[in-house]
Amino acid sequence: MSAIELRSIRIDTASADTDGCLVMCRGCLVGVLVRLAGEEQAPRQGFWYLEAGFGPLECVKPEPFETLDQASAWVALKTQRPLTSPV
Repeated sequence: MSAIELRSIRIDTASADTDGCLVMCRGCLVGVLVRLAGEEQAPRQGFWYLEAGFGPLECVKPEPFETLDQASAWVALKTQRPLTSPV
């Protein structure tokens, strides 16, 4: 499994969604998660949304994650490198 690191950040938005995490994989930024906090987010208030993805997460839009552990597991799965056989 890939080494995933989450770094808490504050995000300057026009809404209540200001808690975020930078998602790092093998030292590279692969995503930005935002915690859904506004009343308009019900019933997913408190879930984590992939606001931006890079590299292997660039063109995917998963459903919001209930926990950061779920988000980390999903990122680890999506960023696994395929095994290569020796030449």
